[in-house]
Amino acid sequence: MFTVRKIREGEREKLISSGFSLPEKAADENILVGIFDDEIIGFACHDYSDGQIYDNIVVNVFVAEGYRRRGYGTELFYSVCRLIDTRKYDILSDKVFDDGSGSPGMGFAASLNAEDWQALYLMEYTGEPYRNIDESHIIPYRDEFFDELDRIKYEAWQPLGADYGFKLHVGSEETRREWNDDKANAFVYMLDGKPVALASCGTDSHMHGLFVSPKCSGRGIGKLLVQYCTNEVFRRGNKKATLSVLSRNPAMRIYEKLGFRICGTEHYYRVKAGNIVCGIENNGK
Repeated sequence: MFTVRKIREGEREKLISSGFSLPEKAADENILVGIFDDEIIGFACHDYSDGQIYDNIVVNVFVAEGYRRRGYGTELFYSVCRLIDTRKYDILSDKVFDDGSGSPGMGFAASLNAEDWQALYLMEYTGEPYRNIDESHIIPYRDEFFDELDRIKYEAWQPLGADYGFKLHVGSEETRREWNDDKANAFVYMLDGKPVALASCGTDSHMHGLFVSPKCSGRGIGKLLVQYCTNEVFRRGNKKATLSVLSRNPAMRIYEKLGFRICGTEHYYRVKAGNIVCGIENNGK
C-alpha cells in the first residue's frame, strides 16, 4: 500500500545518501515522503517561505524508478499542495531537468494538464580565462549596497518578469540574507561611486544573480562581470564555470558570444493556484 506522510527526523540525510535530489533549501515542514512497503520511494516538497520574492511556488516531485506510472507522483503532488496557503501566491510550477536523453517528468507534468511555461538553460564555459579585462570598477559586495542594488534588480528584471508572468518584490529580508551569506562570492560594479550591477561566482562554480542597471545598459558591464566571475571560478581551482539563463532572456546572446554553451535544460510547467485547489477537491484529496 502507498501512503504519504511528512518527513521525519533523520530521513532527510537518508534520502540524500540514497541519491534522491532533495533541494537543499527545502524546509523539513515543506517535505512529504511517499512510502511503499515501509520504504521511502519518493518525495514532494515546495519552496514557499516567509519573505517570498516571487508570487510563484516551485514544487518538486520525485518517484524512484520501478514505482512510476502508478499515480504515486500525482498523489504526492496534490498532497504537498495542501500544505500551502493558496491565497498567498498566483502560480504553482514544477521543474523537469532534461540533459538531452529525455525525462519521464515531462510526461508527468503533461498528465497534470500543466502549461509548458518557461525553459531555463544551463550553460557552461570550459575555455581559457579571459584576458585583459578592466577590474578597476569591481569590488566585493557589502550590505550597505543592498537597498540600491535591490531597487536596481527590480528595474532590471521587471521586463522579464512581465514577459513570463511572475511578480517581483523590493525589500525582501530573505534576499538581503541570501546576499550577505553569499558576499564572499558576490561582486559589484561601481560607477561614479555608486553600485550599478551585481553578479556572483557562487560557491560551486555556478554563477548567478547577474543584473545591471537599465540606465547603464549597452556599456558592456554585464559582459565584464561575467568574465570577472568566470576568472574567479578558475582562480579557485575549478575547470569550468556554469550559469543558468531563461530562454527568452536577451543576455543569453552575451553568454554565447563569450563561449558559453548549453549543456542542459530545466523545463518549468505551471498551473494557476486556483486550478490546483480544484484538482485537490475533485480528486477527493
